[in-house]
This record gives sequence, structure tokens and C-alpha cells, in this order.
Amino acid sequence: DGRKLEYLVGGDPDGVAVLCVSIQFGSCFGYAGPLFDSAAQKGIKIVSITVPGFGLSDGYPLGVDRSVSAFPGDVALIVKAEKLNFFHIHSVSAGSVYAAMIAITFPDSMVGNVCISAPPTDPGAPGMKELGSKGESPMVKIMKGLASAPFAGDCLGYIF
Repeated sequence: DGRKLEYLVGGDPDGVAVLCVSIQFGSCFGYAGPLFDSAAQKGIKIVSITVPGFGLSDGYPLGVDRSVSAFPGDVALIVKAEKLNFFHIHSVSAGSVYAAMIAITFPDSMVGNVCISAPPTDPGAPGMKELGSKGESPMVKIMKGLASAPFAGDCLGYIF
């Protein structure tokens, strides 16, 4: 559709691919530098993607009704350009929503470990008491559930 999507590739060019999605850093360059050096040493290829409307990625045109669910279509173009048949996914903060959409949209045969990290919500924040006796936000509950999965430690250790 003519938009530009900023992404950066680093680490080991022939390594295991990890898609990194972030809004927190504002651009794909938040994953560059020492992380790329470390990834190269560990045989990891990082494909860092800037979501639409951030960094140098064009936003969606005015009047076009697009949502987060449209993002995997953009990612498919990068996956094709980089000739990725299999990849893991890492994301932090609000980029986790985009990472989750990638994970549920691409075929299971293409997606390995998915590691997302979203900030917890202050238990004293308005509306938290209504969420239950522990006063945990839905994202905290999800992250605790993911952290208790047997693969979580291996996933975090493998990516970092």
C-alpha cells in the first residue's frame, strides 16, 4: 500500500531468527548495539521491527480503519523479504500486543518461543480492586501464567 516499515537486522545473519517488536524504544534501533553483538556470539539473528506510526515507519493513512490485527500483514512482508521460515518472538511493553498478534496469526510451524514482557499495574490504581482479591491487572495474571509454564525459563535464557 506504499507505506514504509522500518526494521533492522543484526546479530548472526545465519542464526536462529528472533523478531523483536517494541514501542517502548520508539524504533527498531532500541535493539541495536551491544544486543546485536551478543546475538552474533550466540548464533541469533535479530529482526527488530518498528510498528506503524513510530520511528521511521509510516502510520496508516488518514481515514483508513486499521487496527493492531492488521500488523501481522506488515510483518509478513518482512518475513518474506528476510526469507524466514521459522522465528521466535520477543517484545516489551506495549509492543507485546503486536507480538501477540504475530504469534496467533502466523502458522504454528513458523513460530517458536514467544517472550513478552509488559509492565505490571499498580495494585492501588483505580479499578484494580474490582479485578479480584489480589488486585492484579489482567496483564499481570497473564505474565504470571506464562512465567509458570515449563518453557519460560528456557525461552528467556535462550533469547538473552
